[in-house]
Amino acid sequence: AEFVSLRQRTAASNPYASLGSVSQRQEAKRIEKMCSALAEHDKMPPWAKNLLQQLAPFLGMLAQLVDQIGPYVGQAFTMAYAFYTWLPGHIITAIYGVALCFFGGHFPSAIAALETFRISGGDRVMSCLKDLWTDFQAVRIANAEDNKKDDDGDGVADVDQVSRKELLSRKIGLILRSVNPDRIMTAFGGLAQAFSGVLVILKVQFARTISLAVSISDCL
Repeated sequence: AEFVSLRQRTAASNPYASLGSVSQRQEAKRIEKMCSALAEHDKMPPWAKNLLQQLAPFLGMLAQLVDQIGPYVGQAFTMAYAFYTWLPGHIITAIYGVALCFFGGHFPSAIAALETFRISGGDRVMSCLKDLWTDFQAVRIANAEDNKKDDDGDGVADVDQVSRKELLSRKIGLILRSVNPDRIMTAFGGLAQAFSGVLVILKVQFARTISLAVSISDCL
């Protein structure tokens, strides 16, 4: 009973105590520190400061969760993409047609949305996601290496000895050095183009009619 009580007190004082490995718990604390540093910025609106301060522990745990499941998500994405490229084109079209049959009264809207997604860049979505994943992995590896640095040789990582503002500046610089900005802008632009077209189709009847007309003309 005393041991259980001790564990409960430890968890209450440290919300990361029961989650992940030691390195992941340390990273969650660093993210919480960076959120606090961002909240202390002079140009930050009062409502944003309060929001960041309240969300800081949650964002730390969320980052820890992403770090835990990230490799599994990457493997699942790679396998799904390999399966998609392996399937013959007519099989993909057949699956697409069967899926449309289950939308009931929303059948025309579903066709218009999916066709708009295809026309407005849906074929590039997988490529855009791959590019974003590549940059995410580059940042993840660079961050892990940065967390191990001990330039003064005192046995304590440098990231655990700097102030919150210095840690925030250090990690922002690391991200900027690790990613390819042109690739990220292109990837986000491709995703925005594909999904914004779908949103317009679902809201505007005229755009829906144009999409269906273009889809029919492609088949003629």
